[in-house]
Amino acid sequence: MTTIVLAKGEGGRLEAPGVGWIKQEKWTSYDFIGSAEGVGDLVFKRNWTGRKHTIEDSQGRVRGEHEREGWTGSSGPLMWDDVHYEFAVHSGWKGSFVLRRNNEDLATFTLKNFWRDVEVEVLDNAHVPAALMLFGAWMTILRQRDSAASG
Repeated sequence: MTTIVLAKGEGGRLEAPGVGWIKQEKWTSYDFIGSAEGVGDLVFKRNWTGRKHTIEDSQGRVRGEHEREGWTGSSGPLMWDDVHYEFAVHSGWKGSFVLRRNNEDLATFTLKNFWRDVEVEVLDNAHVPAALMLFGAWMTILRQRDSAASG
């Protein structure tokens, strides 16, 4: 297992060497901007219902898309570069999420240090692209904020 921590850095960015960074675009927005190793600049967007999440590269191409299933669900299918995954609750107690493909866990995402950092544990020999890691980290942040706002 490989552990990667996206930690608070310069200008409020969450960043990890070899992965990239993400940052909230405006403090009143759920949208983030970022940059991933091997991909470049990215834009992270959530629709007004909070159910659909997308990530676009600098050419405006949708790289990833995730839609939460059910009105109160936190899990659902994730499409990344035309490959099917699932993004789901891993532990409600810990507030962690898991990225799966073909029912096999690839990575878990957990907020740490009073929600300042995102810990990504890439399991076994799984290959998770840097931009997909950032996408999972962003969705984890938003899910926890939604949970805190509703509780």
